[in-house]
Amino acid sequence: MRFILAFSLSLALAACATQEDPMLDTPAATAPFDPDAHLYLEEVEGEEALAWVRAQNERSLARLESDPRFEGLKADALKIANAKERIPYGSIRNGYVYNFWQDETNVRGLWRRTPL
Repeated sequence: MRFILAFSLSLALAACATQEDPMLDTPAATAPFDPDAHLYLEEVEGEEALAWVRAQNERSLARLESDPRFEGLKADALKIANAKERIPYGSIRNGYVYNFWQDETNVRGLWRRTPL
């Protein structure tokens, strides 16, 4: 029994080790480490940082949209996020209950506060 378990585990680990990871062929993965290579990302609203974010978003979105389940999952997620039957969870601080709320009227969100 132990032999079968050990053999199965070794096969599973070997399968994981041989799978190709497309992220490993990126220039960043193969280049020597430079601690300042992405220093520009610290300027959150800088044009270079925003261009990098846009490129990463396009890359991620292309991969997500290529999955045949994407449209169904997106529709389900939007239905849940926009449901009116949500529970407004809050956190208690200094005698007040705070809650961050988003809906179709307050798309960017709204902080709400009420006494405990």
